[in-house]
Amino acid sequence: MRKRIGGRVVGWGASAMVMVCAAAGCGEGRNVAFENEPEVARAVQPLLLMAVEQAKLFPSKPHPTGRFGLSTAIDGDTAAVGMQRSASPNGNVGAVYLFERSGATWGEVAELKAPGTVVYDEFGDAVALEGDRLAVGTPYIDADLPGAVFSYTRQGGAWSLEGKAVATDGLGSRKFGWNVVLSGNRLAVMDPDSGDVGAAYVFVFQGGTWTQEARLVPSGLGGEDHVSAIGLSGDTLVVAHGSGARAFTRVGSTWSEDAEIPTDIHLRAVALEGDTLALGGQDGCRIFSRVGGDWIQVADPWPPMHLGPDTFGETLALEGDRLLVGSTFSGLQEGGFPLFRAHTFRRSAGVWELESMVLPKEQSKDWQGAFGASVSLSGDTLLIGAPDETTPENEGAAYIFTLVPGLEKGTPCDKPTVCASGFCTDGVCCDTLCEGTCVACVGASKGDGIDGVCGPIAAGTDPDAECAEQAPKTCGTTGMCNGAGACEGPPAGATCDDGNACTEGDVCVGGECAGEPLSCAAPDACHLPGQCNTSTGVCEYALINPRDPECAVVPEASCGCGVPGSGSGMGELSGLMVLALAATAARRARPSRQASQRGTSQASNGS
Repeated sequence: MRKRIGGRVVGWGASAMVMVCAAAGCGEGRNVAFENEPEVARAVQPLLLMAVEQAKLFPSKPHPTGRFGLSTAIDGDTAAVGMQRSASPNGNVGAVYLFERSGATWGEVAELKAPGTVVYDEFGDAVALEGDRLAVGTPYIDADLPGAVFSYTRQGGAWSLEGKAVATDGLGSRKFGWNVVLSGNRLAVMDPDSGDVGAAYVFVFQGGTWTQEARLVPSGLGGEDHVSAIGLSGDTLVVAHGSGARAFTRVGSTWSEDAEIPTDIHLRAVALEGDTLALGGQDGCRIFSRVGGDWIQVADPWPPMHLGPDTFGETLALEGDRLLVGSTFSGLQEGGFPLFRAHTFRRSAGVWELESMVLPKEQSKDWQGAFGASVSLSGDTLLIGAPDETTPENEGAAYIFTLVPGLEKGTPCDKPTVCASGFCTDGVCCDTLCEGTCVACVGASKGDGIDGVCGPIAAGTDPDAECAEQAPKTCGTTGMCNGAGACEGPPAGATCDDGNACTEGDVCVGGECAGEPLSCAAPDACHLPGQCNTSTGVCEYALINPRDPECAVVPEASCGCGVPGSGSGMGELSGLMVLALAATAARRARPSRQASQRGTSQASNGS
């Protein structure tokens, strides 16, 4: 299976791996903001299985712009991985690499390229694998002609060319082969540019050749509403277009349009198996069941945690009651690096529930890693492509995972996906997320010796220094936990420090630390009331009239102050204001020297 980023279409693997997306309890929190925050497990339901990375696949002939993993398909112990550019004289020829599993080891067994020599063919843009047959979409195989689909078969362990499917109605385009699906002896091919709105072609393998059986176009399409994805299962074909899909059914070799299936998402993927249909897009997927001749929506899945752009549902895979949903971007790790994950879901009694979250052992630091751009599934084995993950000599990788029972509570862990509960706290699998102050999941911190069960940290201890950080400036804690999942608070009236140098007698009142303001009343008749210096906690006073000789700054001043003052604490502006006020008061209290002289002169003249 495959998904091309940037508006192209989804390609699938074998028909045995028909794609479906579903889950229970989804739909909340879809538009979570793009945040640079530490990632935490927030699943509200236990994970049933964990995905263990079994292998990381690379091509034997790497290419710095290869995009290995653009398409993937898996069936049993065989995996096919498409590569957009491979090692060749012009560097623009695609390739498909085949791997086989022996025990738990995967090894490359074949490298396939399109027959003939072309400059740019995109061989491997889409792949489908079913048993011993492989179909490879090749949109640009001919420079001026429509694309083609090549099929290969395995005999005696060797893969050889079987046939070539091309549009025979003269309406095929150079995008013929962007999506391919195998189902028995039939092959469905999507061409998004065929005619005016795109089309789905159906071929049947007869007499050693692929014969075009039908060209199907949903009625009423036009404008921007184009064919965007296809799904094939037995005698039913579903064609997605815009925000809807159209079902076609076959009787003998005749295909007829059956039903319109509307959705509220822009579709990029179709998954079909019997009477179950999944439609996926950039912002989710919807699940339908066929009842009689009608398709009824039965599920609206969404992952338990998802940050960033809504890419959940762009790639899908299903086998039986298990489905795999890819998401080309899920959020950010601590430090701002991108986080990619896939999810598996399981259907039980008609209800889909979260089964596992799938992450590589080491998350790529490359923003364009695109883990999940292609997904495929076979039994307990998952194959996921990351076509934009880069190394100095190669672009792209494919990951193999196996699903196994999750770790029990109390087992050491390094990430939530390995735990059956879905929670990894304090380095052990925990029964809950166990977030908050003074709670832990390890017995050593709780004091009860039980690992894996969230509980309060023992009273009088603070192993993570959660309360100690609050102790210096608040009355909410003594710096220790209280044994009930909170920090221990001191009794009312306990001394504390409110951090204000101009208060005194600080005590705890109602969980808050407060003190009485320091009094800076005038110490004598020579000084104004003072102000408290907030940096030193000392009252500073200014003289009422520093120039008055009666208040001279001398020991035992004549005014009886006994407290010398400089006025420095009032600042330059305050000192000037005091001087001005004192001078005005002095002038009002005493006759001026000129007035006294005038009075004396007048008295003399009068005499």
